[in-house]
Amino acid sequence: MALGVNVSSDNLDVGGFHNTTTSPQENCEKLGVNMSPIQVTMVLIHVSTLLIALAGNTLLILAFARMKQKIAVFIANMAASDLFVGVFLIPRLITREITRSNAFLVHGLGGLLLCKMSTFLSDVSLSVSTQNLILIAAERFLAVVYPFLYRKVTVRTRYVLIAVTWILAMALHSPYFYIFRLITHKKQNGTGTLFCVPSWEPAFSNGSAQLHYVTFLYVTVVFIPLLVVAILCLTTMIKLRRVDKMVTGLSENRARRKYEPLKSFPGFYNMMKPDTVHVND
Repeated sequence: MALGVNVSSDNLDVGGFHNTTTSPQENCEKLGVNMSPIQVTMVLIHVSTLLIALAGNTLLILAFARMKQKIAVFIANMAASDLFVGVFLIPRLITREITRSNAFLVHGLGGLLLCKMSTFLSDVSLSVSTQNLILIAAERFLAVVYPFLYRKVTVRTRYVLIAVTWILAMALHSPYFYIFRLITHKKQNGTGTLFCVPSWEPAFSNGSAQLHYVTFLYVTVVFIPLLVVAILCLTTMIKLRRVDKMVTGLSENRARRKYEPLKSFPGFYNMMKPDTVHVND
């Protein structure tokens, strides 16, 4: 979640980074000198993650588009939501590692729109992904527990459910368009640094409103979906074990019935015993 940014002191500590008197722009101009080995490593990790996410999810979507039967639509939808994470979240992490600050580098109206949209879309994608986990688990549950009902689920129904996940995720995160804004933090030397931060004022009390909203998001976006997925997967696993035992029992009964007529032959039991070797003295 992108709601835990603090801009309350002169020596600003944002997201674990301690701001110095140098601005992000000055840090960028001195990248070859100021970047530590840890920073370089983290930047390379983020860049690699970005490239892998973009390439992997794009290939998955293209593979789905070429499928004749659109049965993997939920997985393709998850890949699409993961693309938003790669496009809107990871570049911010790279910028933060390079500048050693959460300062927002884009100013003006474009910066304000980017501030709202980047946080909104990156967190919406997380919500869509968790809802997709529910859909995938529910699909497996129906296929195992209620196979006849599963056959009635059409591709059109799947697309409708996907649309519902996006609409619900956007509704849950719609307050982002109000609370996220650009705030200029003035330093003692007179320079200002721009930050994209959440603020509920003046409509609500910032502290209590943010606490309640973050708690609400964690419950609805993380806790409830994971709980539902766990219940569905556990139920599916129990059903599969019962079916496996049933199939094993039927196989044993079938084998028993197969050899039942042979028991009337005198040599049957000798035939079923292991061969014995008689050694003459």
